[in-house]
Amino acid sequence: MSRFRKVDVRVWNDERFRPFSDDAKLAFLFILTHPHLTALGAMRGTLDGLAAELGWPPRRFRAAVAPATGAGMIEVNDTAAYIGLPNFLRYNEPEGPNSVKKAWVTALDSIPECPEKRTLILRCRKYLDGKSRDFKTSLGEAIWEAFSDAISDGIRDGIEDGIEDAYRDASPIQEQEQEQEQEHLHGGEALTSSNGHHPPERAWLSAEALVELYNATIPPGHPRVVELSSGRREKAVRYLKQFPKREWWEQVFAEIGRSEFLRHGSKDRPNFRGDLDWLLTKGQDGTENALKVAEGRYRDQRAGAVEDADDDTP
Repeated sequence: MSRFRKVDVRVWNDERFRPFSDDAKLAFLFILTHPHLTALGAMRGTLDGLAAELGWPPRRFRAAVAPATGAGMIEVNDTAAYIGLPNFLRYNEPEGPNSVKKAWVTALDSIPECPEKRTLILRCRKYLDGKSRDFKTSLGEAIWEAFSDAISDGIRDGIEDGIEDAYRDASPIQEQEQEQEQEHLHGGEALTSSNGHHPPERAWLSAEALVELYNATIPPGHPRVVELSSGRREKAVRYLKQFPKREWWEQVFAEIGRSEFLRHGSKDRPNFRGDLDWLLTKGQDGTENALKVAEGRYRDQRAGAVEDADDDTP
């Protein structure tokens, strides 16, 4: 575990953090500087356990953490004993490739498996994709293998695609195809980086990237997309015009792991699965199923979630 953390002094100017109570501010800073927090900004722990360390009643600590979790500053999965800080790497970047190869690999092994961990791995991949080619090449394969080993075989293919992308450049033909696809998706204006080349992970997804992200994020045993048929591509392109950003779809796919109904159906609908085909359709009320999932309407803790879903048969 790292002995030092960077705390940006601008946190006191943050419009989310500033209204927090003294308890809420202390709880956030306590998690940020906790000795067990790994170099990835996540750890195995429980809110009740942290409360005991401070000598607080569990109810007091949970109430203190609630504003930060609601603002997306803290992630908690009580069942898996997972606690994480989604923005940690923005302020606590690794010192270099060696830190990634050592500290990150060790950290991944200590963090419990859960949907939040899979989202964490996607954030790590996105961070590494923004680094230089020399940086990524110097990592070797240890970190990519750790990503793969840290989660189940159900999303292994998506992680291995990331390994391949990190070590090869796109051919001129591939770059031309990507540019044409981006022009089609975004009104004739291709998205490029400052040097004129497409970045490894685009903020605006293509249909292929959407399928890859879906396969890489879904829980083990959930229906995978084996082929991007013309019908699926057409629906994906239509939806990506309305919801083009990777971060939005990461949120949608992560919600599958938080919903028993989306994973296994219900007593009345035992064969239902919230797969990609269902996400790319509208419910009977005319609202996109993916949008309702993004809003958390099918989370297990929400009373009546299954009843809402039952009304959304495409």
